[in-house]
Amino acid sequence: MILGVPLSLRKSPDRVVWAYTPSGEFSTSNAYKLLVVSTSVNNAGSSSGVAQKHFWKWVWQLRVPNMIKHFIWRACNNALPTKSNLFRRQITTSDTCELCNGAPKDVLNVVWSSTELEVQDDFRKEFFVIAAWSLWNRQNSLRFGRAIQPLSHICSSASNMLQEFLAAQEENPKEARTAILPHWRPPDADVIKINFDATIFKATNTTGIGVIAWNWRGEAVGAVAMPIPLSTSVADLEALACRRAVLFAAELGRFQTLDVMHVHRSCNMVADALAKKAKNLLGPQVWLDVLPEDIAQLIGFDVH
Repeated sequence: MILGVPLSLRKSPDRVVWAYTPSGEFSTSNAYKLLVVSTSVNNAGSSSGVAQKHFWKWVWQLRVPNMIKHFIWRACNNALPTKSNLFRRQITTSDTCELCNGAPKDVLNVVWSSTELEVQDDFRKEFFVIAAWSLWNRQNSLRFGRAIQPLSHICSSASNMLQEFLAAQEENPKEARTAILPHWRPPDADVIKINFDATIFKATNTTGIGVIAWNWRGEAVGAVAMPIPLSTSVADLEALACRRAVLFAAELGRFQTLDVMHVHRSCNMVADALAKKAKNLLGPQVWLDVLPEDIAQLIGFDVH
């Protein structure tokens, strides 16, 4: 792991960095968040974590509008502005429900409101969450003196809303899109295009870097394959491959300006093959103009 730490070519002095912020600067807010996450992970059991993951997957897969999914998420996290929550935050002077005149108005009180819902067999989960959302909106309308629908209409309105939503999903099915295959684009006449890639060899705990340079005719003007120690992350590995590509451009003597872009793997097969070829090399290998036979056979896959 120590050998895999990339060293700066600028030979800048060492400094202490905080690993949990992009800038490397320590902040008390970030340290607090890290402490909260660490505490929650240590206190949570494995079974509860699996159960929560299954529950939230069930919520996000409900066939209801996203605003209702968001309502369910807030309700399950006790994040709705109920009178109980507002009283706890000292926003209101009482947490008593206007309908019950006794029970605190929390999430359960708002959703049920002493009303029995008849849940249908088909889409009963979706029907329930829409009815709960409708009850929440009815309570808000009652609280602010707006017109409300009778409780006897909640079930029918929830059913109608569900049917309209499901029908809307079926009316505009996504049209099958013709797949557009990516293709290699040649550089300008006075520009060299360089592709690079990296790969990991788990058996030897090493990685390989591959670099290929093209001219505007689609001809290879140089290539590099080199093994390097395993980096600490995939991002570091890709950064090292990019750095080697820039250095190779400078070695070719044609490096003045730089533009970087991502290409699909189907247009980067030669660089990928060079990176894999590094597995059998003891050090960097450079080819100019003439590529190895096994690599030259792949040029047609990139340049098409």
